[in-house]
Amino acid sequence: MARLVFDHIPRYSTALYGIVQQVVTATAGMIAEEAAASMEGQESPSSPGHAPAIRSGLLHDGIKSSTSTSTLGGMMDATAIAYTDVEYAQHLEYGTVHMEARPFMVPAADKVRPSFEKAIRSAVARWGR
Repeated sequence: MARLVFDHIPRYSTALYGIVQQVVTATAGMIAEEAAASMEGQESPSSPGHAPAIRSGLLHDGIKSSTSTSTLGGMMDATAIAYTDVEYAQHLEYGTVHMEARPFMVPAADKVRPSFEKAIRSAVARWGR
């Protein structure tokens, strides 16, 4: 009986996890940068459907990204987020009953998505060599 034991899976999965984590972290940073940049040069008040204009700078300067990692049941997990904790951000992003939306985060994520997908494909292809 012939038997093949492939015991490198933990090493490979750890390496791939590290590569994917780098791409995800970089993408969250790019989304935050793109969201802030979309506000620059907007007339105040901005038109509905366009990113909000910079008034005080609180929202613009409050867009950030962060990464957290954890292990659950032996599986590694990384979360990278682009966010702002400015209280009125959600009203601008999604609108209210009194104001149409001035989205900035979702359009930024949509703009960055193709480069994220390309980077993931490239990372997996490099890893697989």
